[in-house]
Amino acid sequence: MKLLVRDVPHEVHFQKSNTQLPVLVHIHGWGGSSRYWKGTVEHFQKDLSTLTYDLRGFGQSQAPNLGTSFELETYAEDLKEILEQLEIEKIYLNSHSTGASIGLLFANLYPERVEKLILTCSGAYDYNKVAFELFYFFSRIVVGFRPSWLVNVPFAPFLFQQRFVHKSLPEPFPTEFLQDYVLCNQEAAMGTLYSSVSKYAAEELPKEFAQLKMPTLLFAGAYDQIIPEKLARKALAANPNITFALMEQSGHFPMLEEPQTYYAHIRDFLKL
Repeated sequence: MKLLVRDVPHEVHFQKSNTQLPVLVHIHGWGGSSRYWKGTVEHFQKDLSTLTYDLRGFGQSQAPNLGTSFELETYAEDLKEILEQLEIEKIYLNSHSTGASIGLLFANLYPERVEKLILTCSGAYDYNKVAFELFYFFSRIVVGFRPSWLVNVPFAPFLFQQRFVHKSLPEPFPTEFLQDYVLCNQEAAMGTLYSSVSKYAAEELPKEFAQLKMPTLLFAGAYDQIIPEKLARKALAANPNITFALMEQSGHFPMLEEPQTYYAHIRDFLKL
């Protein structure tokens, strides 16, 4: 279904069950879409109502005018609007990567709504001006070159996924990763990068981890090149409410690389 949020049609998938438990909500990461949650949703939908959606400017949540703010807090407000439109009060929130930063902010802005929080591949990091400026420079080049024909180049999807996973995933995942990356809006892509990888984020997000009041499960991939385990452990040290799960054979996508182990950790955490 499409929901209009900040004048942007959002792609939303809401599967309602008969349970009285909170709705399990998923937020995808940078450059992705809600479709990589498909297996997770299928696994849990017999026990819980589930909600996935494409973030503004990503996946199928596109419009000629996406607004002027791509701060992570505004994406947290987008989720609040989606929940209000669907009349959802209480949720279990599972968010990934940049989406996990959005989920973290949402949980602290609206703790009364979040029964339990799952942060998949998230962490706290230190600010380094030189490293950040180099990151912005190369990101502008890479994000600026995303022709649609790239998806059809032989082996391009498999090469693209190597940065994110420990072991190559079978189709359709590599092609879908690259398709989502090509599709994302330029302003949204760079705006969320500047918001999530910044001096402000480096200083403020560790404080957000410390403020969490609800039970929280934090996943890290042992081979994650995007958010290494040490950054997850830094977040872990900030708050005794956080439970840690290290995925021994995963990179940045444990829900796809070790799905059964990933599901088992979540089932235990949610007491399903």
